[in-house]
Amino acid sequence: MIKNLHTLFDNEIIIDKIYHIRGHKTMLANNLTKLYHMETSVLNQSVNRNLKWFLPDFIFQLSESEYSSLTS
Repeated sequence: MIKNLHTLFDNEIIIDKIYHIRGHKTMLANNLTKLYHMETSVLNQSVNRNLKWFLPDFIFQLSESEYSSLTS
């Protein structure tokens, strides 16, 4: 029972970090790094080294207006 509550709590935390941007469910890099316990630079380096593993619309840079709408 406690394991199920722990899983539910973790799932709720993750769901709260998913945003709808450009019609896609999206997680920001800083949230992914917290989830996987790594530095943003390490995540970016891993992505750059393995771009062939990702679909073209899987990774994208936010515009200034998109970023400001998330932070305000």
